[in-house]
Amino acid sequence: MASRVTSLQLQKVTDIHLHSHLDDELEPPGNINTVYLMGTIGLFIILIAGFNFINLSTAQATKRSKEVGIRKVAGALKTQLMNQYLSESVLISLFACAIALGSGYFALQWLNGFTDKSISFLGNPTLLMAMVGGTIIIGLLAGLYPAFVISAFRPAVILKGKQSGGKPILRRALVVVQFSISIVLIIATTVIFSQLDYLNNKDLGYAKDQVITLPYYGSLNNNFDAFYNALTEHSSIKNAGRSSRIPTGRLLDSMGAQMRKGDSLQNVGSRIAYIRVDHTFFDTYSIPFVAGRNFSKNVRTDDSLGYVLNEAALVAMGIDDPASLIDQEFSYGGVNGKVIGVVKDFHFESLHQTINPIIFLIQQPAYNSLSIQVAGTNFQDGLNHIEKVWREFLPNQLFEYTFMNERYNNLYQTETKQSQLFTGFSLLAIFIACLGLFGLATFNTLQRIKEIGIRKVLGASVPNILTLLSREIVVLVLVANVVAWPVAWYFMDKWLNTFAYRIEMNVLLYALAAFVAVTIALLTVSSQTLKAAMTNPANTLRYE
Repeated sequence: MASRVTSLQLQKVTDIHLHSHLDDELEPPGNINTVYLMGTIGLFIILIAGFNFINLSTAQATKRSKEVGIRKVAGALKTQLMNQYLSESVLISLFACAIALGSGYFALQWLNGFTDKSISFLGNPTLLMAMVGGTIIIGLLAGLYPAFVISAFRPAVILKGKQSGGKPILRRALVVVQFSISIVLIIATTVIFSQLDYLNNKDLGYAKDQVITLPYYGSLNNNFDAFYNALTEHSSIKNAGRSSRIPTGRLLDSMGAQMRKGDSLQNVGSRIAYIRVDHTFFDTYSIPFVAGRNFSKNVRTDDSLGYVLNEAALVAMGIDDPASLIDQEFSYGGVNGKVIGVVKDFHFESLHQTINPIIFLIQQPAYNSLSIQVAGTNFQDGLNHIEKVWREFLPNQLFEYTFMNERYNNLYQTETKQSQLFTGFSLLAIFIACLGLFGLATFNTLQRIKEIGIRKVLGASVPNILTLLSREIVVLVLVANVVAWPVAWYFMDKWLNTFAYRIEMNVLLYALAAFVAVTIALLTVSSQTLKAAMTNPANTLRYE
């Protein structure tokens, strides 16, 4: 027998929930990576909102430039102007915090129901103080640049009618960063949805859509044949089988395995998990054989000495031809028997794991689950019949069943919720980014309103003006795509690598994200660009 080494490790009890990922935990654990991921997305959204505030404030400065010029002429100091605008920024942030706390209370009710948590911030004064303190800091940081820009206006220039609004390079950089984050979220959402669609449509190698599972009770052992006959006499029931574990579970049971090599039995050199099944298990799940045969009640030794392997077990043992192993001596758990069949590989566990070597046996039957395949055309009739037979043979046991396809979908419940949260975060990030883009478009239009009037007088058409005003926006969004694509590829490739079976990211997916981003950007600025392009030049040039 191969030697086995057991190692012990200490872990803090408080670390178990987020940092432990062992099988058979007392309750489903959390994941610290999810906390980091959602925290990072929240930080990105705060950054987008802060960048928007900077862009909108600097754009708004053009409308307040004369006010600043007059105040400076009247003796206002630069520090007084900075303090005024910083105070305005902090007050706006505090008002936003008050609104956020109110809306956050109701949003948490939905979030707690969505994630099965019980999060609350109202009873946590430390958290509330941190929120208020963070709001003040965000207000100061977001208002710092606009305050410097506005307080730096020169009265002689402003009162002559010239406008200023800070460095255009910084405003454009902020728009690029905002849309880069939004595009990363768009790509992430698309990749997650594509992977989930792949998981839901992948051929698992067994029938799951018409199978229901129930707990198996040992009291059925003595009269299971009668129970089985009563079930299958109805036309809506195709088959029923028992097993120690069922697909969508984990392969946690294993013993030592040996195979014939020359004149002796030798260790196979790899772990082979085992599942106890009965004679009808493979038929119930429509699992095909590639060599040999199924367990048979007509061969008495099958119940004690017969083994069925999957293809992955043969690969682990270095056997290329399944037929060559049939009727060969094989030992498992110290019991010498022989291999009677080889089944085609199927995904017993989730697609996060590769297909593991499995051996199926009947020895010392100890079953935990009953699987029943129901005809698709008479599903409700089949359920009613199963319940009737159940109450006849197990009157004291509760009739509780689960659908195998639901069990399979639950394997990816975390990913499904992540996709829904990513969708919400993406929409929120895009909306906030569009507000910033709208502010930039407003500022650009105000800066070039007279130029547009002159161009129209000289014969420029509305499409020419629209192209002129939209060109910069399109360039900025395309630059944002160049920044976002490698970032999105890196993180989504790492996420996809948590699956043993995954999609390959296609460049068309990234092109789609670029098209969506450009379309959203153009729609956002269309109201301002159309308004500027349709303006009568006489209204903008009459005082020149």
